Amino acid sequence: MNRVTKYFPPGAIHMLDMQGHVLTEYLRFKNYSLTDDDTEFLNSRCPDWLWHICDISSNNSDHFYYDRWDPRCLLNGGYNFQGVSLGDVANRRYVQNVKDSYNLVKVLHAPQLSLEIVSDSDSRSFIRLIHPLSFNGCRQKVLVACVYKDIIDLPYISSGEIAIARQKINATFSARERAVTRILNHQVHACKAIYTGWKAELNDMLKRNTDDPVTTFFQGYGLPVGRQTPGKA
Repeated sequence: MNRVTKYFPPGAIHMLDMQGHVLTEYLRFKNYSLTDDDTEFLNSRCPDWLWHICDISSNNSDHFYYDRWDPRCLLNGGYNFQGVSLGDVANRRYVQNVKDSYNLVKVLHAPQLSLEIVSDSDSRSFIRLIHPLSFNGCRQKVLVACVYKDIIDLPYISSGEIAIARQKINATFSARERAVTRILNHQVHACKAIYTGWKAELNDMLKRNTDDPVTTFFQGYGLPVGRQTPGKA
């Protein structure tokens, strides 16, 4: 088996997959604490993503085990790994990457976003997000979320291109305009992720912003990020 891993900054997930962005916004909205009740929401808003919960409380990564295994996953012929410890997984070369990645997230207590390219009898490529969180009130868990992705669909952006783009933005917009742009992007994406009435709210906001968007934002007319309608989300 050959495996190639390409790492991305976790904050760049919106550049790779918008459902993944919705997932991370929802995690932030829930303060990185999920329960079984979140299953339906995540499956409906991020239907292309598979997600598992792994217990990483042991000091021995062989004893990490899956609290939850997404039944839609086709790995190993669709085998259900729920309750299975990593040390019991037969494919040792495959599981070593998994143990190393989970351990790193545990030690750093920081998320990891990567593109995984696996070449074996079941060749595939997928985006993988590993994120520390609490599940059903228990800490020492990680969310492992994956979406299968063709390589050609993924953008490649070099650090040089990012620097050039930043220079153009700084030269074109004032600091105030750049701040407003960041506010707009954050509010639109966050509201789409957690607020079921986002379309109406977004349309109203854009209508208000037609003539003078900068003044409108600084007067406080924005999207109700974090506010929920009873019975929604």
